[in-house]
Amino acid sequence: MVCWDGNNTILMKQEYHITDFTLDNLRMFFVNDTFMLPGEY
Repeated sequence: MVCWDGNNTILMKQEYHITDFTLDNLRMFFVNDTFMLPGEY
């Protein structure tokens, strides 16, 4: 998982070696202490 500030500055990076998550990636936005999907932002 990689979190960045929108200006290509990485804020956090965490690797998970075992997961049952089926997607290769998922884009979410964190605004006003709330995670949102692109269609909600």
